[in-house]
Amino acid sequence: GSGRMGLGEFKAQGGVSVPMSDFDISGNHKFDSFRFRIIGDKDLVGEVINKGARYEQKTKDLISRVEKGDRIIFDKVKVLLPGSKEKVELDELIIEIK
Repeated sequence: GSGRMGLGEFKAQGGVSVPMSDFDISGNHKFDSFRFRIIGDKDLVGEVINKGARYEQKTKDLISRVEKGDRIIFDKVKVLLPGSKEKVELDELIIEIK
């Protein structure tokens, strides 16, 4: 998926959340990990692997470098579904910072 978000709104987020309406499940899913990348003017500003849904300090440090016009990419998003021990990888999410 993709979308746009204001700089202040993006920096105010404390982690990631994904509705799981495409799966025939009930209950809560648990985030295992995701990759967070910032793409500036055609160049990679930085990337980290974050464990869990809440931003770790290394991710927060990278978020502090986000500027208007950057693209944020969340990919390699892995979740554990209720009652399963297998990790499911979700589609990437791209956010353009306005």
